[in-house]
Order: sequence, then structure tokens, then C-alpha cells
Amino acid sequence: MNDEQAMIEAPSVSQELDEAVMHGMHYDLSMLKLCEQADLLFYPSMLAKVAKTQLEHEPMSDPGECLIHPVGLSEGPPDKAKFALHALPLPVTYADSNACYTNAVEHAGRRLSDQLNEASRKLLLERAICVKRYTSDRNACDLVAAMVFSLVKAYWYGPYALLHNLVGFGGVRDERVKHTYRWEALSRGSMLLVQCTTDAFRLVAAMKPKFIRWKEQYRAVCVIVPQVRANYYKKHGAAYGEYGT
Repeated sequence: MNDEQAMIEAPSVSQELDEAVMHGMHYDLSMLKLCEQADLLFYPSMLAKVAKTQLEHEPMSDPGECLIHPVGLSEGPPDKAKFALHALPLPVTYADSNACYTNAVEHAGRRLSDQLNEASRKLLLERAICVKRYTSDRNACDLVAAMVFSLVKAYWYGPYALLHNLVGFGGVRDERVKHTYRWEALSRGSMLLVQCTTDAFRLVAAMKPKFIRWKEQYRAVCVIVPQVRANYYKKHGAAYGEYGT
């Protein structure tokens, strides 16, 4: 072990570098920062002592699908719950760093956050309910109202978080929209309304961000994976719309 490696493995220095990675991941409005503010982070306790590469979970927010015959006069389907466990992969996300001083570590943390933002954006847009494009001659709040209506119609009743990339947008007056953020990971003029509860969207944090020495280089690493789940009616709690010319 050389002097440099021994230095970053010292408890005090190691903690300082881990904090620098976390500081870099909280620049502007990152998905990690947003989920911390909205209490959408999930730390699987079972992963604390056992190394796992996937998380078994129920795909629906309801605990199981229970079929009961509505009449009760004839023989119907069994009334016991049907569980279908799915496996969520938990890959390691990393960003290389050419040095272990604070600025370089924070820069690696920022690139780590960019990867998490992109993964979350792709997943949410893939599962979101699409609302038609609203032109700039209408109020942007009309688009938000249409997205709220689409989520209520899909049996998601809030509270909601509104993510947008509009300049000068001051938010909406709707008590169901609890959080409004400008998220630059979205394309200009885009709006994304997300059910702000962990049964709809959450970040599964199997390993917090850390700074390590990997072979002959340095890396900021974490195991944080976005997860979107459906409700009993197989509807996802996200709606997407575009506003502009």
C-alpha cells in the first residue's frame, strides 16, 4: 500500500472525500436532492449486511391481487391473494476521477449525479401518461391541470411534485401540487408531474455515494436506482406534457 492509498483510506480523510462526492451530487437540483426533500429515498435494510445485486419487490403498490366473486351464489375464482415478485437490478454507477483533491472529487460526484438524472428522466418519461402539447397562447397552468386530471383518472390522487423546464414559471395554485421544481434534465418547455409517494416513485439507495481507489485510478461510486411502480390498475403515477410554440 503506497502513501496516497493509505491517505484516502484513513477514516477522517475517507469521510471527507465521501462528503465531497455527496456535495457534488447536490448541485443545482439533482434527482437525489429532490428525492431527499420529498422523502422518496428508500434504504433496503436487508442489503446492509448481505451483498445483493437485485431487489425483490411487488410491482404494484397494492400488496397483492385478490379476486373475489361479486355475487357469491356461484363458484368463482379463489379469493386468496396472488403475489408476483419482480427483481429490480442494482447496478453500480461510477465516475472516474484523475485526483483525490476536493474539487476533482466534487466534479466526479456531479457526473455521478448526471447519470442518475438521466436514468430517472428516461424511466419516468417511458412510463408517464402523455398529455397533448399546449401552445404558448394558453396558460401553462392549463397544462398542469390537464396532467393532474390524467393522474386522478388513473387513480393517483396526490400529493404531486411538478418538474418543469420553463423560464419564469411561478408554479400553480393547487393544494395537491406540494412541490414545484425547475429540473434542467428535461427538455425546454417540458413538464413532468409525479405522484410524490414511494409507492409510485422512489430512489432505491443500496449503497450511499463513496469515493474509492480502484486499481490505478479513483472513482466515485454508488448503488442508487430509480424505481417506478404501478397501482392495482397497472397505471403509473407520472404524467408528461409540453408547453410552448
